[in-house]
This record gives sequence, C-alpha cells and structure tokens, in this order.
Amino acid sequence: MNDRLEVLKFASEEEEANWWFESRAKLEEEFLEAARTGRLRSGSTALRRAREASNALTIHLSDSDLAATCHLASHRGQETETPDHGVDRQ
Repeated sequence: MNDRLEVLKFASEEEEANWWFESRAKLEEEFLEAARTGRLRSGSTALRRAREASNALTIHLSDSDLAATCHLASHRGQETETPDHGVDRQ
C-alpha cells in the first residue's frame, strides 16, 4: 500500500461518486492496513496545512467561556496565558 493515495481528476461529480462507490472495498482495505501499521492520522490535509502555516488562532469568547476554558485547561495540565494577555476587550 502506498503512503499517499493518488489524487484523481474527475470530469463530473457523478464520475467521482461512481469511483468512490466502485473503490470502496479497496479503500477500506487500505484504511484497515494503515490502522494496523499505525499510519492513520487525524485531520484533513487542509487542516494540517493550515496548522503548518500558522499557529495563531483568534476566537471571541465571553468572560464566562474564557474562565471555563482556563479552568478546563488547568485540570488537563495545560498552560494558559493570563486572561488579559492578548485579549481585546471592546
């Protein structure tokens, strides 16, 4: 089994759907082999590329959500920034 599947080009959505349907047994076999050999990874290629491109993430949280997030992180042993660091209060 290859480490990477070949990305195919399809003329139409119907052609692609037919390929997925006809290839489902082969894909299942490859998936199970990857699971057996420890080569499965989580996340999509797009998500992985986005993570590689930048470690920055901006989200807007209410004060109560921010407190809950910090509390949960501390229970999991994760470090958190001080609540006012990098927080834009409007």
